[in-house]
Amino acid sequence: MAEENKRSSNERNNNFNLSTGHTSGIPAHRYSDSDMSSSEQEDSSRRRREVDRMATLHQENVVLKMEVETLKLRIKNLLEENKKLHQDSINIQVRAEQEEEYISNTLLKKIQCLKKEKETLATNYEQEEEYLTNDLTRQLAQLRKEKVQLEKSLEAEQENQVVKLSRRINKLERDISVKQDNLERLQREKIDLENALEHEQEFIVNKLWKKIKRIEQEKKSLTGKLKENSNEEKDSIENLNREELINNLTVRCRELKSEVTILKKKLVEAETRTVEQSRSYALEEERITDENIQLQRKLSMEQERRLALSRVLSESESSLDTDEDRSFSMNRSLTSDADKRERTISSPLPCGHPLTTNKLSEKLFSLPSPVNRGGGTSIASDANGSSEPSSSVFTKPSVKNIGNEAPNNLSESLMDCQDDSK
Repeated sequence: MAEENKRSSNERNNNFNLSTGHTSGIPAHRYSDSDMSSSEQEDSSRRRREVDRMATLHQENVVLKMEVETLKLRIKNLLEENKKLHQDSINIQVRAEQEEEYISNTLLKKIQCLKKEKETLATNYEQEEEYLTNDLTRQLAQLRKEKVQLEKSLEAEQENQVVKLSRRINKLERDISVKQDNLERLQREKIDLENALEHEQEFIVNKLWKKIKRIEQEKKSLTGKLKENSNEEKDSIENLNREELINNLTVRCRELKSEVTILKKKLVEAETRTVEQSRSYALEEERITDENIQLQRKLSMEQERRLALSRVLSESESSLDTDEDRSFSMNRSLTSDADKRERTISSPLPCGHPLTTNKLSEKLFSLPSPVNRGGGTSIASDANGSSEPSSSVFTKPSVKNIGNEAPNNLSESLMDCQDDSK
């Protein structure tokens, strides 16, 4: 703008000089007379034009002066604004410095507080981790002791039950064998009694027939002798002989009848005895079958109880494993959070070296479960990594074999007794 104003002022001065006649530098008296008229006309016209031009230039000069004044006022305003802006910038810088100092002080205070909190958190974390590790190790030791006690008690109960059942089964087998022998002996005695009774009956019948034949022969011989004697003597002798024979025969018949009744009574008593014995044997067989059923139920209940105990133990071990996994994951998450905080917050510890409590927690919580979830064998590992397989408690094939063989033997013996009784 200033250059444009200078150029316009220079042009105006040049025009003013031309109008006054100083531009050509040639004096007026040097013009010729012939040209005076034309020059006067030209001068008049030129003067008019110059006057008009001067008026316009004067107006333009006034306008330019006004513009200059306005520009000066504007420059003053701009200078004042520049001063104000400079002062404002200085004030802003001072304020920014003050705010930076305040922010830096507050940040330093916060960093110090965070460092203190970090130290307290680290100490609290170490204490909590030590407490948790001690508590978990104590609980693990207690659970292992309880597991060992339960295993021992279960083994003792199983052994006692197996011994009791085996004794009872042996006793029942002995009773069954004794009763079977008694039944066979009674059957043999019954058969012997029946055979003896038949032999006695045959012997008595044969004896009676022999006596009857002998008596008939005697009678024939006596009749022949009597025929030789007199009729009176015959009559008397015959009467006497007949009376004697009749008496003898009646006495003998009575004796035989009494013997037959006695033998019949003995036979009835033997039959009643055999019936009672067969009934008692049947009741004994029913009682033995009931006892066998009860023993089988007890065996099944004990097996179910053993399975339930094994399930409870496996569930407790699995819950222990899950608790250990959770605690290990919680410790890992806490250590990762602590590492992140260490990386975000300025601390003297390097980023590549975490807290020593993480190693302790990993060593303490790297213990595996004492019993595998499969239930077959358990592997207890120490801190160095050596593993020793421990045999399971609940795999006892001898108990199952005894429990399965005893009912089979009882059922076979009972079937044999029933066949013998039939």
